[in-house]
Amino acid sequence: MLAGVTVTGAGSFGISGDSSTIWTVTNFGTVIASATSADGIVFSTSAVLNNSGTAAHVYGKFAGVFMGGPGSARSRAATTASG
Repeated sequence: MLAGVTVTGAGSFGISGDSSTIWTVTNFGTVIASATSADGIVFSTSAVLNNSGTAAHVYGKFAGVFMGGPGSARSRAATTASG
């Protein structure tokens, strides 16, 4: 995602990656979970997350990022949870 772009999940999670692939997400914008107990980004399987840039932010109500398998999350920006 580019800087200045905001993604808010329609169902609950900001971004949800199913188990059909190993996901790679590079975020320079803002990802927000919309449900009261949701994570900002959820990967059902292995994933790579690069969260960087001065405007990058992943915000979840329960957790910022959840990975259901081995992976890596590199964050040079904010990843927060409020719950």
